Amino acid sequence: MTKAALPQLDIAVFEPQILWLVIVFAIFYIIVKNIIAPYFFSEIESRDNFVEDSLAEIRKLQKKAHYLHDDYNEQLKKSQHDSHNLIVTTKINVSQQIEKTRSELIVNMQKQFETAAVQMDNQSNLMNSQMQPYSSDLLGQIVQKLPVNISLDGAKSKLNQLLAQG
Repeated sequence: MTKAALPQLDIAVFEPQILWLVIVFAIFYIIVKNIIAPYFFSEIESRDNFVEDSLAEIRKLQKKAHYLHDDYNEQLKKSQHDSHNLIVTTKINVSQQIEKTRSELIVNMQKQFETAAVQMDNQSNLMNSQMQPYSSDLLGQIVQKLPVNISLDGAKSKLNQLLAQG
């Protein structure tokens, strides 16, 4: 047997190298096929299942959120409508109460003015009647002291006219 220049190219050692290569690759294939690959595939399948479950949950939550959003908008519109109606009703009621109270106050003020006018007339008449004797006496004294001849009755009538006007 001649020695080849490169031992790796020696055909005599090819058979055991090929045999060991096949044995190593066969063992490696069996290990990968039976241990490593199933582990990876189960992890990939688990991950896919998790993603699918998560997506299904997301879809459910999106539907629920959409339903809740629509329900919220309906409730908001209803609340706005109810509050608007309440405001309008309250304004009407308050306006009616104000008008009623205003009318009652006007009637009450008119009665008070009429009562005050009657009282003022009564007081004026009372004062005039109480002052008339004093004014007559005073007028008589003034007439007596005046050098001009004026009758007492004429002066009284003139005084009564002035008091009636004033």
